[in-house]
Amino acid sequence: FPVTIGQPSVKFTGETEKLYTLVMWDPDVPSQAQPGYAHWIAINLQGPNNIASNELLNYQGPAPPPGTGIHRYFFGLFEQQRGISPQQPERPHFSIDTFIKENDLSEVTKVFMKVSALSV
Repeated sequence: FPVTIGQPSVKFTGETEKLYTLVMWDPDVPSQAQPGYAHWIAINLQGPNNIASNELLNYQGPAPPPGTGIHRYFFGLFEQQRGISPQQPERPHFSIDTFIKENDLSEVTKVFMKVSALSV
């Protein structure tokens, strides 16, 4: 039976004068034509307490389509070089590499979890 995974509580310690971006994405989408799927993006973070007020894309939990196997869901924290105001990306067809390059981000840390899709 399906399990709903609620929005995680994210806490990090960063340098107070720096800004950060939090991204959650799934690179294991069923079609190779799609580079990934964006599940959550928060920008211009100075600490964990302002995530909700800085969401570019609100949280959408893991929901791999039936029969697509195991999906990895990455949480990446990136340092920004300056304040950013990117266009809201599409959830499908999301490329983390393009997002990093377009917004001049540097990876601070990355963790992932695996979720298995239901069998068909």
